[in-house]
Amino acid sequence: MEDDGCGFDVERALRLRGTSKGLGLIGIEERVSLLGGTLTLESKPGMGTTVVVEIPLEMPEEEMPEEELANGENENSLSR
Repeated sequence: MEDDGCGFDVERALRLRGTSKGLGLIGIEERVSLLGGTLTLESKPGMGTTVVVEIPLEMPEEEMPEEELANGENENSLSR
């Protein structure tokens, strides 16, 4: 996702994680991580922002929750 808005200082925003001003980034990071993906933020004040989220189509079995492995659920789908 990309915008041409006011942008922000990424390093400062990452330092604010865990404060009331940084909770949005924490939520995005946690959700992407749970799906085995990566989050890339690019932004500079006055230059807009680019957010790239990459999520694999299938989660490696070693990262799957134990209850899904026990139930034989080894494929991720959008219908869950």
